[in-house]
Amino acid sequence: MIKKILIGVGILIIFALGIFVWSWYTIKPDADKYLTFIKEHPEKAALYIVRNDTVIASQNADTIMPLASTVKTLIAIEFAKQATAGIIKLETEIDTAELDKYYLKGTDGNAHSNWLNQLHSDNLLNNGKVKLREVVKGMIRFSSNANTEYLMDLLGIENINALRDSLGLTGHHAIYPFVSSLMICAKQNNDDIKQFTEKLDLMPIDEYIKKSFEVHQKLKKDSSFKKTFDAGSLLIDQQHIWSNRLPGGSVKQYVSIMQKINSRTYFDSTTQIILDDIFEWPMKYKRNRETFKHFGGKGGSTSFVLTQAIYATDNQNNQTSIAIFFNNLFTMENIKLQAGSDEFILKILTDEIFRKKLQETFKN
Repeated sequence: MIKKILIGVGILIIFALGIFVWSWYTIKPDADKYLTFIKEHPEKAALYIVRNDTVIASQNADTIMPLASTVKTLIAIEFAKQATAGIIKLETEIDTAELDKYYLKGTDGNAHSNWLNQLHSDNLLNNGKVKLREVVKGMIRFSSNANTEYLMDLLGIENINALRDSLGLTGHHAIYPFVSSLMICAKQNNDDIKQFTEKLDLMPIDEYIKKSFEVHQKLKKDSSFKKTFDAGSLLIDQQHIWSNRLPGGSVKQYVSIMQKINSRTYFDSTTQIILDDIFEWPMKYKRNRETFKHFGGKGGSTSFVLTQAIYATDNQNNQTSIAIFFNNLFTMENIKLQAGSDEFILKILTDEIFRKKLQETFKN
């Protein structure tokens, strides 16, 4: 009997090991597979890469696609501009309870709690308060959605959209409280799921955005309101509708933004210093400092979307700006692409042979 059990355990171990090896083989980082996916799935992928003012790869450059958290780039830029103008103060202490008003549990992959934990580790909390500069950094580095909605309210969404226009982002969707819109997409207990989904899908975008602003104001003023939200009621169909209605932009537009930050000449010097502090958190790592003078950007994702906008200046003063957007991904596609993203970007930035391969792949 014991022998049979041991044999059975051995089979389970071998089976589990086989699954692990298969998963690693299929999901492990691979820049070439990442590149192949982009080229073979133009209906899902957009790419634009500029190095030293030369376009080295382009696919669906002007196609407007959902941005997910990459749109927070614009909020951070408006933040830097208002700080420079003295409209907001970087050292103002913000009670984290004000941020918590916009926190919807179970919707951010623990981004907000991870940020708070980091604040504790770095001794940056003072009786539950944190400096405003850390709020925007938490939005960019950790992608806190609660911080995002708070900053939208603080800066004024109309000002953020005016910045979009001043940057020349023609066709870029208007920004609205897209985190609040999760509450619109969550089915209530007494709703028929099929009818609810159909009604949500048919809702005109103007009405949808109006409702998002209404939810945003309720979250701000009524602490009990968010208790009506249950992340478990956001079923996959409703998540897809929410994802498709996120503010959209193009890879070419976001490369233009990355170029402006990376040029160090577009923004005034004070604004540039603030932008560096917000976006260039990867430069905290020694390995990055050994290769780059400047390295920053923002990414975003949903169950269906994966987006990244990156800029870098290496130690030879080569400037590279990258934007890669995916939409309508299947779960395994999303997992594989996220696993390969860092290697793909690193090869673009550091491997001349790989860059030539990119140029050859997208020359037409």
